[in-house]
Amino acid sequence: MESFIDRKGIDYYAPVAENQYAETGGKVAVMAVASNGQSIISEIPVIIGEAPVTISVEGQTVSTILTNGVEMYYLGVLEMNEYSAEAVAELVNGYAARMYMKTAALDKVSLAELIGKDPEAGKTYMIWAVPPSEAGIEYLPDDVIASVIKTAATVELKVSDITFEGATVSAIRKGCDVYYTGILDKPNYSPERVIDDLAYGGGTKQYSDYNGPLEGKVLDFLPKVIPGTTYVLWAIPYKEEKGYKTEELVAVEIPVPALTYDGTATININSVVTTVSSVSATITPGTDCYKFYYSYMKEQTLANYGTDKEVISYLIKNGDSSKEVENFERASLEPGTKGFFIAVALNEKGQLGSLVKVQADSKEISYNSSISVDVAIEAGTVSTTLTLTPTGNPEKFRYVHMKLSDFKNYPYWGNEEMVKQALIMNDNVTEIVAAELKNHQLVIEDIAFNSEYVLFMIAVDTDGNPSSTITKKEYTSAKPTYVRKDRDPDLWNASVPEVTIDKIEKDKFYTVSYTVKPKAACKVFYVFAGPADYLTGMYDEQIRYVMKNGVKQTTTYSGSVYGTLPTNINVTWMDEEGRFYEVSKTVVEAPAQ
Repeated sequence: MESFIDRKGIDYYAPVAENQYAETGGKVAVMAVASNGQSIISEIPVIIGEAPVTISVEGQTVSTILTNGVEMYYLGVLEMNEYSAEAVAELVNGYAARMYMKTAALDKVSLAELIGKDPEAGKTYMIWAVPPSEAGIEYLPDDVIASVIKTAATVELKVSDITFEGATVSAIRKGCDVYYTGILDKPNYSPERVIDDLAYGGGTKQYSDYNGPLEGKVLDFLPKVIPGTTYVLWAIPYKEEKGYKTEELVAVEIPVPALTYDGTATININSVVTTVSSVSATITPGTDCYKFYYSYMKEQTLANYGTDKEVISYLIKNGDSSKEVENFERASLEPGTKGFFIAVALNEKGQLGSLVKVQADSKEISYNSSISVDVAIEAGTVSTTLTLTPTGNPEKFRYVHMKLSDFKNYPYWGNEEMVKQALIMNDNVTEIVAAELKNHQLVIEDIAFNSEYVLFMIAVDTDGNPSSTITKKEYTSAKPTYVRKDRDPDLWNASVPEVTIDKIEKDKFYTVSYTVKPKAACKVFYVFAGPADYLTGMYDEQIRYVMKNGVKQTTTYSGSVYGTLPTNINVTWMDEEGRFYEVSKTVVEAPAQ
């Protein structure tokens, strides 16, 4: 016999009538292997000629056609893992045979009616039939006729332990290996919307069953559950062919109970500290407090809420929550900002206590003319040492350190007043505590050699007030001693790190895995892998490029690069005496095909 396999099944074709040597019957054995490695073997006897009973399947219904003279036959259903022709023969030869006896053809009888219950989703069943035999003759496995029927794959969703904090949910695959999930508020959910979103890459792809909390980043991005919200968790089996249908979608509603306002739980806000750009406080659970919500609101924002209940509603939806003591800070405030720390506690039953408000205004800027800082700079090739000389006992220092060429671009555009405001407001600048410096020294690492830099620094007192003066310093980092391969071959060759190409793999492009091993004279090295045309300019410019864009290492390093070939593994290094070495370039060519 010949067979043909497509996505729907296997078709078998009898030999042509002229082939006198072909077999007229036999068994077809099919072994199915699931994604988890489990397998099952099914055998179906076949014989050339007109079958006395023909089984046909349409959707979830079964029909039979009887040839002339067939007035009785046996028909039943078994799950695929229970089916075998031998098992069926044993059934119809036993005392229970009458249970399976049929005296008329079936016309689109539902699978549920045949098995006496709703079929399980994603399950494969075997519809079997045995035609009548001569009286007294036992039925054999070869007498069994069978056909497969499979119910549609789905995902079983279950919900339990619903509280005001969330719920436990599960998603169990039924007949599918991969599926999508998502979570929406009930007003925003509709099957049609989900199907449309799937067409544009919506949904979270899942490869395993799930049992756990509703919130999180597994089923969807739901960072926290809002009490009083009804959520809809949906799922749909993945399929390779395009186009999903609403009837394939399963969904379950999760009504999260709302909090009530009849509790007496308390919360304490104390240890309030304010500066010109920040406010902070310690929030401590009080009596009967199981959990609390908290935030900071500017005075003009708080004025938009007419009642405490409205503010509490805002906290529940937008505030942070905790069950432990919280040291809360709101930074990057404008000087003189008026506002409040707000918090509300609730007990284990979800009963809210009273709203707590504590005023916390950031301070107005008050420049402190009695503090200042001077800076002495000792510039090296790869680091700069700043020695600070403070006056007036400042508590902190803030600084901006960058290449002079970068200062002329975004975000300062060469405007020193913009830098001053950033330092005053502690906005994207570096702040250090004076007491943490050793010998009043600060080391800035990984600078570029032979480059112009600018430093701006202010002092800050214990109240957060900045010094009235700003210190500005410009300097040029040191120019190193270069070791070039053509001029100092012995020195260069004696210390060049060894580059080994470990493996080259290809899919669409190449993945090159490599190892770089330094020699004893190498103190630190930098590795940059990429196309050869990335590395341009003179040898010193190439060294600078590799240092800036590569990875810094001191011991054996293993890396990989993905892209086209040829490509370069570029390495530059520095020895114990601080000398820099011309870039070593290992060219990786495409392997011969």
